[in-house]
Amino acid sequence: MRGISKGVRLAAMAGAGALLLAACGSDSDTATEEVVVEEAAAGSGLSDIRVAAVIKDEANPFFGTIAEGMKEAAAEYGIDLVVEYAPTLNDEVGQANKVDTLAGQDFDCFVVIPISSNNLSQSLGKVAQQGIPIVNIDSPVDAASLEAAGGKVTAFVGTDNYKAGVEGGKKMKEIVGDGATVGLIAGLAGNVTSNARIDGFKEGAAGLTFEGPVNADWDTAKALDAAKAMLAKNPNITAFFAANDTMAQGIAQAVAESGKDIKVMGVDGIEAILQDIKGGKVTGSVSQYPWVMGKLGVEACIVAAQGGTVTEFVESPAIVVTSENIDTAISGFPKPPGEYTNPFPAQIQK
Repeated sequence: MRGISKGVRLAAMAGAGALLLAACGSDSDTATEEVVVEEAAAGSGLSDIRVAAVIKDEANPFFGTIAEGMKEAAAEYGIDLVVEYAPTLNDEVGQANKVDTLAGQDFDCFVVIPISSNNLSQSLGKVAQQGIPIVNIDSPVDAASLEAAGGKVTAFVGTDNYKAGVEGGKKMKEIVGDGATVGLIAGLAGNVTSNARIDGFKEGAAGLTFEGPVNADWDTAKALDAAKAMLAKNPNITAFFAANDTMAQGIAQAVAESGKDIKVMGVDGIEAILQDIKGGKVTGSVSQYPWVMGKLGVEACIVAAQGGTVTEFVESPAIVVTSENIDTAISGFPKPPGEYTNPFPAQIQK
């Protein structure tokens, strides 16, 4: 197998048996594990399909859960999958280098989550010029910059982030009531996903007063500091909305240190935040179900690799989780509590 830094390779191989997990040795800077899926899709003719995925950093559990969904799909259909993580949360160049490295390794389709809207455009342009389809999930690639580099996205799979923000805003307004002041903590400056969630929240919570948004770069510690500064500036803040859950965790710490009853809501639905909701540390999260997103992304790639027509936008489910439905959310994690639309199984040629 190839030495894939901080990667995951799933190889579908003919034969009888179940799943064998073998962790491969590595130096201090690399970590590779191999899952051999024997007879995962016996007779399906899918074992020759090779999918490469380049996503965001491994430290964020949201992206780890996306990778789990990808592996589930690869095991189900018996395809070969390589998952590469960006070296760090904000290493745009390092993530692009991952795509460049994989671009020459004879993959049939790429699944990508860019750090910023255009940091992968040049690299993906090289992929597209080879006639390889690209499935973009979670955070959108900027279509104009990719087109300028000679490529385009085959399909986008992800949450409607604006709509997710709207639903979060409606729920927060219901909880805090008219006239409340809400502090807004955004991700990276100019990030499309963050902006959509913040703007959607403001629409859903229209009539409330907003402080911010302040950028905390998706980082827990930076969100902690930002929330402290906002509370010092405006002690009337009664709630916070964060553009993701890792920042909501930092805000929750700032709120706990303040000793005030301040509501906190994030976006993502990571397992840790569900436990925080259960324990009363966090008020809620707009749960995106990244496991579903990862699975849908790989399935879309299979359809595209087989020459099928892939729906240009497939919406991944999002549900507001609070104390009202937390038990159901925890029991079903990482899968959503109900059915969701998935067009791909019917399109995959087995």
